[in-house]
Amino acid sequence: MEISVKEKIVADVPLLEFVEQKKAETPMPTVIFYHGWKSRREGVLGHAFELAKKGFRVVCPDAYEHGERHDARTKRDLNTYYQVVQHNLMEFKPLVQAYRDQHLTDDSVGVAGVSMGAVTASMLFCYYDWIYAGVLLEGAPAPRTFTKEIYEKLIAYYEETHDTMAAAQLQATYEEVHQNLNHYDLMENPQRLANRPLLIWHGKDDPVADVRYDNEFFKKAKIYDEGKYVHAVFSEKSDHRVPYHISYLTAAFFDQTIASRPIPGRWAAVQQAMAEKFGEHPEERFHYQLDSFE
Repeated sequence: MEISVKEKIVADVPLLEFVEQKKAETPMPTVIFYHGWKSRREGVLGHAFELAKKGFRVVCPDAYEHGERHDARTKRDLNTYYQVVQHNLMEFKPLVQAYRDQHLTDDSVGVAGVSMGAVTASMLFCYYDWIYAGVLLEGAPAPRTFTKEIYEKLIAYYEETHDTMAAAQLQATYEEVHQNLNHYDLMENPQRLANRPLLIWHGKDDPVADVRYDNEFFKKAKIYDEGKYVHAVFSEKSDHRVPYHISYLTAAFFDQTIASRPIPGRWAAVQQAMAEKFGEHPEERFHYQLDSFE
């Protein structure tokens, strides 16, 4: 299979598009895949290729102030983190609509991301009920809690350095941001899962994004009937890098939940696909646990 990789600007967003060459102009199920903080669209190449080989059109945007859009004079710090996420959120719908207008997507749309990209994907999944499936790699589906911790640390820093004006400005910004995030927070709105397939992966030794958010969300989601198709994979001895077998797992999950309907029974098919690729009991080989943190 020959995979086409094209640089494009769609709805004013620079991106890479991955798709099987002979189907490049055909309506196809589409996955929008977001990269992480201080990374760029090329940082998710491995994930994109695996998805394209499964028959998806994969769209990998450069986030605001990242990749081609980064101005070297601009300082990227935690105070600008959610400005970047906010741009991702605002640009998503026009981006999908542009692909619909060009008849390049069949309206089976999934979202995925790594780290900050996973935070973005979780927020989009919460807000747009027409997104069919999602995959979150190392990103917390709890943006309000996550944001609160970020801003509390920043405000405390400025208070300790006696920069009261900066602390007051951050406090005002935090209150506005925190209020606006309510509609995008899966942790606080688990009913918005709405029986849609969602896969979470996180390394237990991740020093960047705390795995406890995903663990808490997974346990909460499984209490609700709307969360019946939420699945989680937690890996031992894994840090903030996504290993190849998880890229393959991501592609297998989308393949089974979007390309191969109906949903019931698909998780078993995902596990079978992993076994066929990596041999029996890949969870033992790669030290991960399915649907369990303990």
